[in-house]
Amino acid sequence: MLLSVVINTYERPESLSRCLEALSRQKGADPFEVIVVDDGSRLDLKAIERLWADRLRFELVRIRHAGRSAARNRGVRSARGERILFLGDDVIVRPGCLARHRRRAEPLVAVVGPYPLRNPTGSPPFRHWAEPNPEPAIEDPEDAGFRFFGTGNLSMSRQTFLELGGFDEQFQHYGWEDLDLGLRLERAGGKLVYDSQARADHIHPPMDRAALWHREREVGYTALQFWRKWEPEAADQVAFMKFWDDPQGFRPGPRWRRRLGDMLIALLYRMAPASGLNGRLYERMVYAWRLEGVAEAWRDFQSKGTNWP
Repeated sequence: MLLSVVINTYERPESLSRCLEALSRQKGADPFEVIVVDDGSRLDLKAIERLWADRLRFELVRIRHAGRSAARNRGVRSARGERILFLGDDVIVRPGCLARHRRRAEPLVAVVGPYPLRNPTGSPPFRHWAEPNPEPAIEDPEDAGFRFFGTGNLSMSRQTFLELGGFDEQFQHYGWEDLDLGLRLERAGGKLVYDSQARADHIHPPMDRAALWHREREVGYTALQFWRKWEPEAADQVAFMKFWDDPQGFRPGPRWRRRLGDMLIALLYRMAPASGLNGRLYERMVYAWRLEGVAEAWRDFQSKGTNWP
């Protein structure tokens, strides 16, 4: 069985090179191919293409910038394998990872492996919120549920992916497009298996508070898209949604509060970074920025009408 590794990338050649280097060291994973989709980078990746074309079964596909969903969909269309392994361009597979993904070939079974951040920095509450892929507490690894459908280290049948329609390309901000696909797989009778031995590391570029707030704002934006698409039957299963009854009633509050909160967090970082107060401030700030994204998405929904998303 041919395994197709699909990697979407955007202007991170150093991360991509590390990702490809780790793939070249995989043992017992043959045969596999690597499809890298350059999502409209302004950088020239020809040097990477020349290097890896001789060391891997490798193809570089270039598209106009269209987001993660479109890039991954394009990668799958170029793939020739029966099974697809989605990796982030900043994910480093550990030895044996691909072999673990190859163990499950059932058409309606997807496999997700852990890929936590390697050596996160910052205060304890910052590390808590900056980590997008913590080691999950899953009750049944043989049926983990769509909430753990994280496509930084996930494999599934190519045919099933195509039958489900791939990633919904209307999710163009950060997050939720993978959970959306996982939910569609679940509703089609499939399941997600968690394999703790299909391990990888997430080596994300250094993140500061401004980057965290930006990410959480995008999470809020796409959360409303997910809610609009799946409410009420599935949305309530996601913890983020338990705050919602009516998105029109949510207000992120004035911006000066978020500026003040950021200043207080900076002060506590110097005085008491591990304090409970700092942790509570981070939680409030994260949800404030998420609500900012919800409000932005709601304004877009009102202006674009019922065809959105």
